[in-house]
Order: sequence, then structure tokens, then C-alpha cells
Amino acid sequence: MSKPIEAAISALGFGGPVSEAVPTPAQQLAQLIDTTIEETYSPGDDVMGADLAEATLAAGYRKPRTITTAEELDALPMDTVIRDADEYVWERWSLLSRNNDWRCAGAPDLADDDIALPVTVIWEPLT
Repeated sequence: MSKPIEAAISALGFGGPVSEAVPTPAQQLAQLIDTTIEETYSPGDDVMGADLAEATLAAGYRKPRTITTAEELDALPMDTVIRDADEYVWERWSLLSRNNDWRCAGAPDLADDDIALPVTVIWEPLT
């Protein structure tokens, strides 16, 4: 990692020097991009952002999104994992009804009506 990038990371409060032993997510993404360019293009070719985006998505990256309404929450597929405004983590177990579709990790006494909006989608199955 270059010194300017390490300095920027440090200035943002993300700690000291980045360890080279365990790649950071940024280092892993950079390696993925470098590999995609090497395997897809010849020297002098124009690099296509669409190819890099496709490789990034294929590697599993998903931008977290925010759900603000009960209707959006109801539309999420089974097995989706969310984090609510109260910082509880929930997983959707059923699609039968909004009542008891969701299970809260570490707090089995909470019910669907306890989900505090807005929520952040942490993971959802590919559709």
C-alpha cells in the first residue's frame, strides 16, 4: 500500500500502519481489480468499468441499503439479515405474514413489531 494511502487511512482515524500480513478489504478489492485487468485486457486496451463492476459483484460485494417503510421491509426475501435502528440484528425466517416472520439474534422475546425503522440490509440472497 502506498504511503499517501496509508496516511489518508490513518488521518481518517482507522488506526496506524496497515498490516501486510492480513489483507484489508481495500487490498483484497485492489487485488481483484488488478487480476481482472490482467486476465481481461491486453496492454494498451481501454479498461471497461463494467467489467470491473461485474467482477466486484461476483466476488460478493453488495452496497448496504436502507429500508425506511414497513412495505419495503415486507418485500425483503426470506433469509435476509437486517440491523434495525436500535442495533438489533434480525433474520427473515418466513414469508407467510409479517407477524413473526423475523427472528432477532440474541433476543428471542422480541417480535416483528419491535423492529425499529429505518433498518440497514446487511445481507440478502441474490435474486
